[in-house]
Amino acid sequence: MAKGLGASVTKIHVVDKSSFVMVGDLLSYYRGGNVVEYEIALKKQAEEFLNEIKLVLEKAGIRASIEVVY
Repeated sequence: MAKGLGASVTKIHVVDKSSFVMVGDLLSYYRGGNVVEYEIALKKQAEEFLNEIKLVLEKAGIRASIEVVY
């Protein structure tokens, strides 16, 4: 539909930060971990996934953009 209308598509991935409380507790208990590192890894994973979708859309002639939201 976007291609036929000459529209662009924006793909968004939302990371629910409320889940970081439990993850932070688990990381600190088991690994002495850092929630910031976990957050960075989640953002990177989401961006990689959205970039794959963006490439598929662009190959089909559809303008696309991506955004990861917290």
